[in-house]
Amino acid sequence: MAAAGKAGAELATFGAGCFWGTEKFFRKQFGTDLI
Repeated sequence: MAAAGKAGAELATFGAGCFWGTEKFFRKQFGTDLI
């Protein structure tokens, strides 16, 4: 699957049991730019 994005960006896929806990972690670590 190809995704449009910023030049040089990479794609990572994560599996998690609870979306809300994972979302909170990513917002804390990376801010809101990734979500």
